[in-house]
Amino acid sequence: MNYQKIFICGLGFFLLLVNGCSDDPVQVVKNSKLQYNNNITIETALNNFKGCKDGTRNWLNQDKDNLVIFSCFDNEFDSLIQFLNTVLSDTMAKKATKERNEEFKKIASIVSPNLTISFKLSDNKKTVGVENIYHEITWKDGTQRVFPYDKKKYDEYFNQIYNNKPTLYGETLNNLNEAKKEPLGKLAQVIGAGMFFTVLEKVYKNEDLRDVFTSDISTTDETK
Repeated sequence: MNYQKIFICGLGFFLLLVNGCSDDPVQVVKNSKLQYNNNITIETALNNFKGCKDGTRNWLNQDKDNLVIFSCFDNEFDSLIQFLNTVLSDTMAKKATKERNEEFKKIASIVSPNLTISFKLSDNKKTVGVENIYHEITWKDGTQRVFPYDKKKYDEYFNQIYNNKPTLYGETLNNLNEAKKEPLGKLAQVIGAGMFFTVLEKVYKNEDLRDVFTSDISTTDETK
């Protein structure tokens, strides 16, 4: 079976093989197969992905837009936030102003980083494409924001998810942990965690993220 990559409206779509004859949009997506492993369905791949916390996987049909939304609590993202707190909390307490330290505590207090993937079905439900990837983040103070993902890296990200490998956030955490072994390991960890905190701060304050990404970011109606 040959798989083609098609592009619609500037968003990367991956042509998928659809199995079964169900008319239910959620089942159509679940039973479809992504090009990275044609031996397993999308549902199996997402069930296997250890980045999702067990018991949090959820599927939602937005029939009017031909969209099916998958979401789960992202263990990798959460672990990276915990690392950020561990590495930066002491430094902020000692070197930052009281106001800045309080700001850090607020922005680092994330209670729900949900990985969200939207799938687009064709009108005849014969093909399924990856429409969007982002994180829906909820902070302890109730603030909710969307953390978009670089569109040009969808291909890489889905390859990691489909094959149950660490994604960007898991890789970042692994690299920061490895940095501890270097001569200036502690400093490298603080700098790395500080860079991620800066991005989180932009997301929390709803600031422009175009300077963070190397290409366009996700901009569908559900992320505005």
